[in-house]
Amino acid sequence: MSERIGPDTVLPARRAAVTLTTADGLCLVGELALPADREPRATVILLHPNPLGGGSMDTPHPQGRLPPARPRRSGHPPLQHARHRERGGSQ
Repeated sequence: MSERIGPDTVLPARRAAVTLTTADGLCLVGELALPADREPRATVILLHPNPLGGGSMDTPHPQGRLPPARPRRSGHPPLQHARHRERGGSQ
């Protein structure tokens, strides 16, 4: 029987801090959650609500939308946007 995955479930992953830099020099800082037991096939970028409105990279995704567990289980690790310009290192 498979285990139910809920909003507080922490899935095993190899986590890595990443910084994406655009051609005009702006930076997006985040965390890449790679599968713990295999190489990824692709990645998904998940953007959380703006922290000025109370959001953070740990804000649960609304029901009916893409839950963070789905891309990890399918081998598509999410890049979670960790920091906005107002709080942290992104621009």
